[in-house]
Amino acid sequence: MASSWRYRQMIESSGCGLSAFDQDEWARLGDYASWNPGDSLQLFRLLREANLRMLRKLTAEEWTRHGFHAERGKISLRDLVRHMAGHDMNHVDQIRAILGRS
Repeated sequence: MASSWRYRQMIESSGCGLSAFDQDEWARLGDYASWNPGDSLQLFRLLREANLRMLRKLTAEEWTRHGFHAERGKISLRDLVRHMAGHDMNHVDQIRAILGRS
């Protein structure tokens, strides 16, 4: 959810501030621990598809738009998308490990 918002903010308003957030507080507020894993996966897939549809249509100039992350400093949309792709793969690896799959 946070990445979806950040992508859109950066495209709409290049140079915007990108606030940090407390992931533990988001988890508490969203009561993520009580979620059905299938529901969580469905939400992830829907948000991912919405982002991919948008990203496929961006111009070369839109990919260079940027924001100023509270913890990381200036970051382009392209760099944030790459970062989040790696972040997501890390979570996939964690899930596989939990499930005992390689």
